[in-house]
Amino acid sequence: MAKRWYSVVVPPAEAARLRALDNRDQGKASWPLGPNRSFRRRSRTRFEVKDYASMGPGKAMVTTLGRAVLHDDDQVDVVIRTTGAWAGWLLVAGGVLMLAVVPRDGLVALAFAAVFVAAGWGLFLHRPHADADLDAVEQVMRAEIGGEWRSGPAERRPPGVSGR
Repeated sequence: MAKRWYSVVVPPAEAARLRALDNRDQGKASWPLGPNRSFRRRSRTRFEVKDYASMGPGKAMVTTLGRAVLHDDDQVDVVIRTTGAWAGWLLVAGGVLMLAVVPRDGLVALAFAAVFVAAGWGLFLHRPHADADLDAVEQVMRAEIGGEWRSGPAERRPPGVSGR
Protein backbone atom coordinates (compact mmCIF):
# COMPACT_ATOMS: atom_id res chain seq x y z
CA MET A 1 0.00 0.00 0.00
CA ALA A 2 1.49 3.31 -1.09
CA LYS A 3 1.09 6.23 1.26
CA ARG A 4 2.10 9.91 1.27
CA TRP A 5 2.05 12.18 4.33
CA TYR A 6 2.01 15.97 4.23
CA SER A 7 1.73 18.76 6.73
CA VAL A 8 0.27 22.01 5.40
CA VAL A 9 0.48 25.32 7.22
CA VAL A 10 -2.43 27.43 5.99
CA PRO A 11 -3.00 31.16 6.50
CA PRO A 12 -5.93 32.11 8.75
CA ALA A 13 -8.08 33.16 5.75
CA GLU A 14 -7.60 29.74 4.11
CA ALA A 15 -8.42 27.97 7.38
CA ALA A 16 -11.62 30.01 7.64
CA ARG A 17 -12.50 29.14 4.04
CA LEU A 18 -12.00 25.43 4.74
CA ARG A 19 -14.12 25.61 7.89
CA ALA A 20 -16.90 27.29 5.88
CA LEU A 21 -16.70 24.89 2.89
CA ASP A 22 -20.06 23.45 1.96
CA ASN A 23 -20.35 20.44 -0.37
CA ARG A 24 -23.55 21.84 -1.86
CA ASP A 25 -21.66 24.90 -3.13
CA GLN A 26 -19.72 22.72 -5.56
CA GLY A 27 -22.92 21.60 -7.29
CA LYS A 28 -21.24 18.42 -8.53
CA ALA A 29 -22.48 14.92 -7.86
CA SER A 30 -19.89 12.34 -6.90
CA TRP A 31 -19.01 9.33 -9.04
CA PRO A 32 -20.63 7.44 -10.83
CA LEU A 33 -23.04 10.27 -11.63
CA GLY A 34 -20.44 13.00 -11.95
CA PRO A 35 -16.75 13.85 -11.95
CA ASN A 36 -14.24 11.67 -10.19
CA ARG A 37 -11.85 12.94 -7.50
CA SER A 38 -13.95 15.70 -5.97
CA PHE A 39 -12.91 17.49 -2.78
CA ARG A 40 -15.60 16.79 -0.18
CA ARG A 41 -16.16 17.84 3.42
CA ARG A 42 -16.73 14.94 5.81
CA SER A 43 -17.12 16.96 9.02
CA ARG A 44 -16.18 20.38 10.36
CA THR A 45 -12.46 19.61 10.22
CA ARG A 46 -12.16 16.55 7.94
CA PHE A 47 -11.99 16.57 4.15
CA GLU A 48 -11.41 13.85 1.58
CA VAL A 49 -10.82 13.11 -2.07
CA LYS A 50 -11.72 9.65 -3.38
CA ASP A 51 -10.58 8.05 -6.61
CA TYR A 52 -12.81 5.20 -7.74
CA ALA A 53 -12.24 2.20 -9.99
CA SER A 54 -15.19 0.76 -11.86
CA MET A 55 -16.34 -2.63 -10.65
CA GLY A 56 -19.11 -3.05 -13.22
CA PRO A 57 -22.20 -1.13 -14.29
CA GLY A 58 -23.05 1.37 -11.55
CA LYS A 59 -20.58 -0.11 -9.05
CA ALA A 60 -17.26 1.25 -7.92
CA MET A 61 -14.58 0.73 -5.29
CA VAL A 62 -12.31 3.35 -3.75
CA THR A 63 -8.75 2.70 -4.92
CA THR A 64 -7.05 5.92 -3.79
CA LEU A 65 -8.07 8.03 -0.84
CA GLY A 66 -6.85 11.44 0.29
CA ARG A 67 -7.79 12.66 3.75
CA ALA A 68 -7.10 16.02 5.32
CA VAL A 69 -7.64 17.07 8.94
CA LEU A 70 -7.69 20.77 9.86
CA HIS A 71 -6.44 21.44 13.39
CA ASP A 72 -7.07 24.45 15.66
CA ASP A 73 -3.54 25.77 15.01
CA ASP A 74 -4.35 26.26 11.28
CA GLN A 75 -2.30 23.26 10.28
CA VAL A 76 -3.65 20.54 8.00
CA ASP A 77 -2.46 16.93 8.11
CA VAL A 78 -2.87 15.25 4.72
CA VAL A 79 -2.59 11.51 4.07
CA ILE A 80 -2.95 10.12 0.55
CA ARG A 81 -2.96 6.34 0.24
CA THR A 82 -4.01 3.48 -1.97
CA THR A 83 -6.80 1.21 -0.79
CA GLY A 84 -8.41 -2.00 -1.92
CA ALA A 85 -5.48 -4.35 -1.32
CA TRP A 86 -7.80 -6.47 0.82
CA ALA A 87 -9.78 -7.38 -2.31
CA GLY A 88 -6.61 -8.55 -4.03
CA TRP A 89 -5.57 -10.67 -1.07
CA LEU A 90 -9.08 -12.11 -0.91
CA LEU A 91 -8.92 -13.16 -4.56
CA VAL A 92 -5.44 -14.64 -4.16
CA ALA A 93 -6.57 -16.55 -1.07
CA GLY A 94 -9.58 -17.83 -2.99
CA GLY A 95 -7.28 -19.03 -5.74
CA VAL A 96 -5.04 -20.82 -3.25
CA LEU A 97 -8.09 -22.46 -1.66
CA MET A 98 -9.20 -23.61 -5.09
CA LEU A 99 -5.93 -25.52 -5.36
CA ALA A 100 -7.10 -27.61 -2.40
CA VAL A 101 -9.94 -29.02 -4.49
CA VAL A 102 -7.80 -29.74 -7.57
CA PRO A 103 -7.63 -33.50 -6.85
CA ARG A 104 -11.44 -33.66 -6.78
CA ASP A 105 -12.37 -31.18 -9.53
CA GLY A 106 -9.24 -31.34 -11.69
CA LEU A 107 -8.63 -28.82 -14.43
CA VAL A 108 -11.70 -26.72 -13.68
CA ALA A 109 -10.49 -25.96 -10.16
CA LEU A 110 -6.97 -25.32 -11.47
CA ALA A 111 -8.34 -22.88 -14.06
CA PHE A 112 -10.40 -21.02 -11.45
CA ALA A 113 -7.40 -20.88 -9.13
CA ALA A 114 -5.28 -19.35 -11.88
CA VAL A 115 -7.99 -16.81 -12.74
CA PHE A 116 -8.48 -15.78 -9.09
CA VAL A 117 -4.76 -15.39 -8.41
CA ALA A 118 -4.20 -13.46 -11.65
CA ALA A 119 -7.19 -11.18 -10.98
CA GLY A 120 -6.10 -10.48 -7.40
CA TRP A 121 -2.56 -9.73 -8.44
CA GLY A 122 -3.34 -7.81 -11.62
CA LEU A 123 -6.26 -5.71 -10.43
CA PHE A 124 -5.39 -4.87 -6.83
CA LEU A 125 -1.93 -5.90 -5.66
CA HIS A 126 0.30 -5.03 -8.62
CA ARG A 127 -0.90 -1.60 -9.69
CA PRO A 128 1.63 0.13 -11.94
CA HIS A 129 -0.70 3.14 -12.25
CA ALA A 130 -0.96 3.64 -8.47
CA ASP A 131 1.56 6.50 -8.48
CA ALA A 132 -0.45 8.32 -11.16
CA ASP A 133 -3.59 7.92 -9.02
CA LEU A 134 -1.74 9.27 -5.97
CA ASP A 135 -0.51 12.21 -8.06
CA ALA A 136 -4.03 12.97 -9.28
CA VAL A 137 -5.48 12.95 -5.76
CA GLU A 138 -2.56 15.04 -4.49
CA GLN A 139 -3.16 17.55 -7.30
CA VAL A 140 -6.80 17.98 -6.23
CA MET A 141 -5.75 18.37 -2.57
CA ARG A 142 -3.09 20.97 -3.45
CA ALA A 143 -5.60 22.92 -5.56
CA GLU A 144 -8.11 23.00 -2.69
CA ILE A 145 -5.79 23.52 0.29
CA GLY A 146 -3.64 26.59 -0.21
CA GLY A 147 -0.64 26.87 2.05
CA GLU A 148 2.90 25.75 2.66
CA TRP A 149 3.12 22.01 1.93
CA ARG A 150 5.79 19.94 3.69
CA SER A 151 6.46 16.21 3.27
CA GLY A 152 6.11 13.98 6.29
CA PRO A 153 3.69 13.79 9.19
CA ALA A 154 3.24 16.89 11.31
CA GLU A 155 4.84 17.22 14.69
CA ARG A 156 1.92 18.11 16.93
CA ARG A 157 2.47 20.74 19.62
CA PRO A 158 -0.09 22.41 21.84
CA PRO A 159 -1.06 25.90 20.65
CA GLY A 160 1.35 28.55 21.92
CA VAL A 161 4.34 26.19 22.33
CA SER A 162 7.22 26.92 19.98
CA GLY A 163 9.53 24.27 18.52
CA ARG A 164 12.73 25.96 19.73
